[in-house]
Amino acid sequence: MRVKSKLHSFDIVLDELYGKPGTPERESFRREARAFCEEKTASKKAAEHKTAVLSH
Repeated sequence: MRVKSKLHSFDIVLDELYGKPGTPERESFRREARAFCEEKTASKKAAEHKTAVLSH
């Protein structure tokens, strides 16, 4: 059985939770989300580098 989704775009969800693009709330969310992703990427790269160094 297939369920129809009422969600057409994730932007709609973000608009409802954080306001339209350009609003202070939305921009704050975007900055925090970007910082989170960059931190996770850096942590992953550091762990990969540590593994590579230890294996040699």
